[in-house]
Amino acid sequence: MNYIQNNTLPEIAAYGRSLGDSLGQAMYAVPQQRAQIAMQLAQARQQQQQAMLEYALKQQGQQQQQQYQQNVMAQPMLPLPQVDMNQLSVLTNPNDRKQFVGNAIYQIIETSFNQSFAGRITGMLIDENVIKFEDLLTNQKYFTEKSYEAYHMLMA
Repeated sequence: MNYIQNNTLPEIAAYGRSLGDSLGQAMYAVPQQRAQIAMQLAQARQQQQQAMLEYALKQQGQQQQQQYQQNVMAQPMLPLPQVDMNQLSVLTNPNDRKQFVGNAIYQIIETSFNQSFAGRITGMLIDENVIKFEDLLTNQKYFTEKSYEAYHMLMA
């Protein structure tokens, strides 16, 4: 099984052809050995099919990731909000921080995505626990990617 998992599709196919040679050998074996070889051959073919499926899924996943990256890169960069980051750093209450960030990004999102989506996109960004507020306000690429992710979720 490790042989199949650690090799490329052409190597897996060559392995499958070698299994056919094993079947030919099985024809000349004694009956007990035939059954054992046939079982091993069936297991090996099943492993080969599984490996080929995993390889195809891996390739498909890589293609989807590349397509996603191309789509994100095709989107125009959103401008960053003009805020004093010292004001954010002094806010200790999580709700106050969310309010500050939401007020800072709302206008840009409204201009970029349409008024009907602005509140929902802004809400998605400030309510998500994995969003880093500092990066949202200071990193243009991060702000753009997260905003488009939220927009695409709404469109799905």
